[in-house]
Amino acid sequence: QVRQRFSVAWPPGRRGAVTGPDTSPDEPRAERSADADFLRIDYMSILLDAPLVDHDANSGAGSLQEAMEYVGAIADHARARNLRSGVTGIMSYDCELKQVWQVLEGAPASVMPIWDNISADSR
Repeated sequence: QVRQRFSVAWPPGRRGAVTGPDTSPDEPRAERSADADFLRIDYMSILLDAPLVDHDANSGAGSLQEAMEYVGAIADHARARNLRSGVTGIMSYDCELKQVWQVLEGAPASVMPIWDNISADSR
C-alpha cells in the first residue's frame, strides 16, 4: 500500500486542484497549471514489500544487491511505461527506510492514469 507522507505540486502561482475538497491532508495532492497542459506530482511512499537491507550481507537475502534488483525491476517497468506515455520525472529510493521519492510530470491525461496505478499498488 502506498503510504504517502509528503507531496507538493508545481508550478507555484498557477494552481488548480485536481483532487477534490474532501481530500484529507494525509492523502496525495496533485495540482496542475491554470492552462491544464502540465501536471507535476511529487510524493514519498513506503515500499512495503521491499527487502530490508542488512549491511553485513554481501549477497542473498537482505543484501544491498537484492534491494537494488527489486527496485531496479520496478524502475525499468516505470521507465518504459513513462516513455510510451510522454511522462517525465525522477525516482529515488532509500533502501534503509524503504522510501520511494518520485516526481511525475506531463500532460494531466498521461500523468493521472499512472498516478492512479501507483496509488493502487499494494507493494
